[in-house]
Amino acid sequence: MKASAIGLTETELNVYKALLRMGISLAADVIKSAQIHRATAYDVLNRLMEKGLASYIIKNKKKYYKAAAPNRIIEIFEEKKKGLESEEKEIRESAKELEKIRLLEKNKDIAQIYSGKEGLKAVMQDIIADGTGFKVIGGELKFSDVLPIYTKHWAEAREKKGIYARILTSKAKKSNWKYNSIKHLPEEYNFPSPTIIYGNKVAIILYEEPITIVLIESRQIADTYRSHFNLLWKSLK
Repeated sequence: MKASAIGLTETELNVYKALLRMGISLAADVIKSAQIHRATAYDVLNRLMEKGLASYIIKNKKKYYKAAAPNRIIEIFEEKKKGLESEEKEIRESAKELEKIRLLEKNKDIAQIYSGKEGLKAVMQDIIADGTGFKVIGGELKFSDVLPIYTKHWAEAREKKGIYARILTSKAKKSNWKYNSIKHLPEEYNFPSPTIIYGNKVAIILYEEPITIVLIESRQIADTYRSHFNLLWKSLK
């Protein structure tokens, strides 16, 4: 019999077996039969009594110990089983609540700040990785001014993946490249900082030194910006 299987230590099981063999016994007899140290014997006997596996009587001013019937072990197991079932239910309920928190956190808008040329490059790489095309409102991208060599490779990657861009700018800029489609905003629409919309993200680029990019990841915000862009695009020739 494995002691841990019935919720006992090896010492507790040995003492319980000794009590079963001897019947009503003095502590000294139990110590001798179970071969345990006197210092721990009383602690073990007390634990067995707490578990309902032992009891004592006073006879002639002496304390005699007695083992409970082995059926008590089955009762302990059943109690443990019920306790585990209750704990399992609580754990499952807790897991459900934690999952709700995780989903709420997941659905929160996430804003990241990128800085410098490497930050700009990270956003450009993300546009390629997304691969769904992008829209630009206002300002100038200035990718080729800031990262001339990288922008050349970036344009090649765009062409290879067929990533189109629609650009709304107040600058008198033209592009004959088939992957760019440009419309010009009226002069009163002055957006000094370009805003790029792609996938479920919106990137706002500030070209003042150091270059700073605010990248917002939110399907709702991206769709809102996209709707504004489409409205402006349709209103322009």
